[in-house]
Amino acid sequence: MIIAGLVGMCTKGVECTLGVKYRNVYPDGRVSGGPMWYLSRGLAEKGMGTLGKVLAVLFCIFTLGGAVGGGNMFQANQAFSQAQSVTGGDDGPLGGGAAGAIFGLVLAILVGAVIIGGIRSIARVTDKLVPFMAVFYVIACLAVLFANFSEIPDALWAIVSQAFSPKPGSAASSASSSRASAGPPSATRPASARRRSRTRRSRPTSRRRRATSPSSSPSSTRWSSAP
Repeated sequence: MIIAGLVGMCTKGVECTLGVKYRNVYPDGRVSGGPMWYLSRGLAEKGMGTLGKVLAVLFCIFTLGGAVGGGNMFQANQAFSQAQSVTGGDDGPLGGGAAGAIFGLVLAILVGAVIIGGIRSIARVTDKLVPFMAVFYVIACLAVLFANFSEIPDALWAIVSQAFSPKPGSAASSASSSRASAGPPSATRPASARRRSRTRRSRPTSRRRRATSPSSSPSSTRWSSAP
């Protein structure tokens, strides 16, 4: 997760840099930018304008699907889950059957009021909201770190040791544990199969016993072998 986070930060930095470099600034002050612009313009500078346009259109289509499914729905659901857990769970004011739908509707109205106003409306809201979010986030992180100050060295060592030297033999240990839990092969065989195996092993002994006894007649051998 730490390595994935570092790669994600690098990717985000590249995206933001390209978005600022290839954005559009209109005469009335409006600004438009994003991956669809730097895909089409950036690849056009490399002689791949058609590919850039195709990728830009695909990005817009996938963004619509992601915004509805993987983005807004997931975030609204997580926001409701957290709000419900801190207000008493199922027994709290948000524990009713329609509480989730009402919570999502309120979020949709608030977000819509910001988005419908255009980029300037979004800029005004984020201008006031983002500094508060940043300060709150830093204070919360510092509170957690100071509350668990003695665990910081162990946490840092665990991050480094597990990220660059994962524990070996996990697959082998799991396989051996599964074999041990399954028991020996004979223990898993049915009782009838074990009885047939014992009977099959005992038959040659009885034949050898009858063949090596010189005083036994055919009739006595026949009667003695009867159950």
